[in-house]
Amino acid sequence: MEWFSYVIAISIGLSAVVSPIATSIINNKHQLSLKKLDMYEDTKRRTLTEFIECAEDYLLNPGYVEQSVKYYASINKLFIYFSNVNIDMFVDFEKYSKLDKYTEATIALTNIVQVLSKEITKE
Repeated sequence: MEWFSYVIAISIGLSAVVSPIATSIINNKHQLSLKKLDMYEDTKRRTLTEFIECAEDYLLNPGYVEQSVKYYASINKLFIYFSNVNIDMFVDFEKYSKLDKYTEATIALTNIVQVLSKEITKE
């Protein structure tokens, strides 16, 4: 009967050491996953904000090359982070921007942002 109590004491001692280590490893992996998800969502929001700013510059200065380059670069970044981006959604905005129809272009930009922001809020 004495050997059985040694086995129980050793197993309790091992579990007292191993259990906190295993819990710590599992918790750290979970926290890392949450942090990665938060960073991804934050980058998504910053990308959308950058697109809005570049689109506004493009709207106010459609003939300048620098604004056009920034605008199209911001569109390309949207394709990285958003799955519901379609190149056709930008046609109305660009058309109205080139015709200096600011109200219609702003409405088109608002529609684009609404479509993209739905993907941010659903996750």
